[in-house]
Amino acid sequence: MAAGDENRLLGYRALPVGNNPYLSTWFRPRPIVAAFRPVRGIYDVVFDTVSPDGAGRFTFRFWIDDTTPPSARLLTPGVGQGGELRVALSDKGSGVDPATLSARIDGRAASVQYAGRTGRAVIPISSTLTPGRHVLTLQVSDYQEEKNSESVPGVLPNTRFYTARFTVTG
Repeated sequence: MAAGDENRLLGYRALPVGNNPYLSTWFRPRPIVAAFRPVRGIYDVVFDTVSPDGAGRFTFRFWIDDTTPPSARLLTPGVGQGGELRVALSDKGSGVDPATLSARIDGRAASVQYAGRTGRAVIPISSTLTPGRHVLTLQVSDYQEEKNSESVPGVLPNTRFYTARFTVTG
């Protein structure tokens, strides 16, 4: 926001909602704000909550010009039925945004959870998935992507579309 005036935000990207229409989080409340090409000057950063119940510990990230999507690496190329795939995720810029994480196995939607402390995506393998080779497709964005739109070159420049083959053992 402009220095000294908490009512003067730096455009719609400064609102704490998803701004990227290409993500499933579009227009949902998100604790992410941004300034797009701000002019040289002095700005204030304000941390606020709607109620005392929402107050407490939080993480503050600051980044400039994050243009690299998160990295992904399959840790479990072989897994038993009823086991779980683990994928290492990291982002050196704005950080992995777990709300954007989605997974597919052989083209079908799959459940996925993000363990932020370990930086791992965990995908449970159904006991009904047949033994043999399968394909995992994972989509993950960083927090910068939430504020990108058509005014940023390329569609989803901060999103990784990761594909890996894995084997289910019987």
